[in-house]
Amino acid sequence: MFRNRRSILLLIGVLLSLLGHTLAADQIEAITIEGLKRTKEDTLLRIINLSPGDEVTPGLSEEVEQKLRKAGIFQEDMSVTFTPGREGQILNIRVYDKWTLIGLPYFSSSDGDIKGGVFALDSNMGGKGNYFVSALMFSNEGDGLGFFFFNDPTFLDTDYKGKLVLNGGFSTQTNTSLDGDEIWEDYQTALASLGVGLGKDVNDSLNLSLLTRGTFWEDREGDIAPPEEGEAHFDLILEGRAEYDGLTVYPLFQKGMSGKMSASARWEPAEGDTSYLLYGEFSAAWAIDSLLQLTATGKSALTNDDFHYLFRLGDASGSLTLPSDKIATDRYLNGELKGEVRLVKIGEAGYLTSPLYYEAGVLRDYQEEEQTYHGMGGGIRFYLNKVALPAMGLDYRYNLTTDEGAVSFFIGMSY
Repeated sequence: MFRNRRSILLLIGVLLSLLGHTLAADQIEAITIEGLKRTKEDTLLRIINLSPGDEVTPGLSEEVEQKLRKAGIFQEDMSVTFTPGREGQILNIRVYDKWTLIGLPYFSSSDGDIKGGVFALDSNMGGKGNYFVSALMFSNEGDGLGFFFFNDPTFLDTDYKGKLVLNGGFSTQTNTSLDGDEIWEDYQTALASLGVGLGKDVNDSLNLSLLTRGTFWEDREGDIAPPEEGEAHFDLILEGRAEYDGLTVYPLFQKGMSGKMSASARWEPAEGDTSYLLYGEFSAAWAIDSLLQLTATGKSALTNDDFHYLFRLGDASGSLTLPSDKIATDRYLNGELKGEVRLVKIGEAGYLTSPLYYEAGVLRDYQEEEQTYHGMGGGIRFYLNKVALPAMGLDYRYNLTTDEGAVSFFIGMSY
């Protein structure tokens, strides 16, 4: 077919050149980043986990965009594209920082319990993706709480995450039966706690962590059943946790699945007592753009601990329709179905949404009897623009088991 060897060699050279160009086109030649002012470029590169020489796969630009949105520190307006280069594909990223330093006064009123204080968080401290949240709270019952949490996603420039948790305060513990008729313990507890932890991302969705926390606590006299002794106690907690987060984040809502499991052991040296705590949670969310989100959540917990550390099922701790911070149990199972609709956008300020929910559960009361409950509720939320936590809310929640309802109102960031 070919008349001479030179033609064959020329054809082979052309084919090899085309092959080399094709292989190079499937690699990232360079990464360009535009629009950042606060966030460090190294932080963005760590989030997308790509570098020159990596393979360009189908759908990679969409995958990069999802990672940037999921980080929660960039604005909605972003662009991720590929353009041909001399030796491969150039990854072009245009993204803008989101205002993540939030400091707000906090006020809530629910079931006669009024709380107030200040709340502050920063999800991009120093432009490095460091996260901290702090709060100082007081209530009309004389309770107080101080809390500080700091998370370093690249602890000592490694792949591990470092955590620091510091809290302290004093609270009045009042526990009732499910219908609220019987008070069976009333006392005050003061505590101070320090925790340090280390975690690692196994992949983009799974994180494993270990936390050690030491707590000093003291029971004070109560009105009905004061403790026999008011001496201080100290205990240690070692907690292992696995968290799976496969959620895809939209501008306001999210979809996908998430879950967490934790097990902890508690030891009080002075008493020689040990105990355990097991907790599990799973949620699935479905979103229609940023107009509607449906969420199904299940929670369960079990402990053999003494009275002081029973689960308190009120508000975000386990139940929306049970009385706030009153029902205590050593085991429970809770399920919730929730729908939240975006109603209207208020200029550049934010969004109004309306959540509706139904929940049901079973708990073991202080007489060691299983009791079931269910309830429903709804309300309205106001979200600041591009902030995932509501800044204001009004709810009406109704417990169908006890035939009781309550209005809840809050100002300040809340879950």
